[in-house]
Amino acid sequence: MIRVESAFALELQHLAPTIIDRVNTYYGWRCIGKLVLKQGPVRRVEKKRPVPPVLSQADREKVGRAVEPIEEEPLRAALDRLGQAIVSSGSRTKA
Repeated sequence: MIRVESAFALELQHLAPTIIDRVNTYYGWRCIGKLVLKQGPVRRVEKKRPVPPVLSQADREKVGRAVEPIEEEPLRAALDRLGQAIVSSGSRTKA
């Protein structure tokens, strides 16, 4: 028995012989005779976003000074976010 969402049920119904054949080939014996499709919502596991590390005030100012000369606001904001992500990841190379 396989739970499928309604949009995928028709396609899975057409693929059923292929799925049965591949599963049976994998296990080496006829363990599946037919597929029963049950339509309904499929539960999805939501991925938790990692909490961004807190930057020190000195690191924020350093990134701010680096992007300050850029005149275009959207570009400056994007580079500021990128700079903060790089500094907070700890992957800095010290010269």
